[in-house]
Amino acid sequence: MANHIVGKRANKNANPIEIANKAYGTRLGNQGGGDGYKFRGRGVIQLTGRSNYTRFQSYYNKHYPNDTKDFLNNEEHRKELTTNGKIALLSAVWFWNDKKCSADAKNYPEISIFRGKHLYEIANDETNGNVATTRKAGKKEIHTIKSVFSH
Repeated sequence: MANHIVGKRANKNANPIEIANKAYGTRLGNQGGGDGYKFRGRGVIQLTGRSNYTRFQSYYNKHYPNDTKDFLNNEEHRKELTTNGKIALLSAVWFWNDKKCSADAKNYPEISIFRGKHLYEIANDETNGNVATTRKAGKKEIHTIKSVFSH
C-alpha cells in the first residue's frame, strides 16, 4: 500500500505559487490575485506580505533616496531581497526595529508583560527577555520563548 501511495505522488511536484497563494493570499495585507506568492518570504528574516513590503519600501527609499526601489510593482526589485546582501540584511533590521509584541494576554499570559514592546526591547530585557516558559493547557504543556511573539 505504501509503495502504491508513493508511486502515485512520485511524479507530482509541489506548486510553490499555489501553496503561497493559498497560505498567504489574503493575509498580511495581501489582496489575493497572486499576492501570496508575489510577496512571499524573502531576505534574511523572510519578509512576508504586501503590508510588510510596503512599509519596508518606505523605509528603504527614505534612507536610500539615490537608490529607490519599487518592491511592490517590480519583480526584479523584490528579487533583490534575496540576491542583494545589503537589502536582505536591511529588511531584517527594519523588521526587528519595526515590530512590536502584540500577544493576546488572554491566550499568552506569560508574555503579556511584553505587549507593545519592540522585539529588540524584549531581546534586551535581561530580567524577562528570551526566557523559555511552560504553562499547562489541559493535559498538554505549552513551551514558549517569549521573545519571538510579534504581530
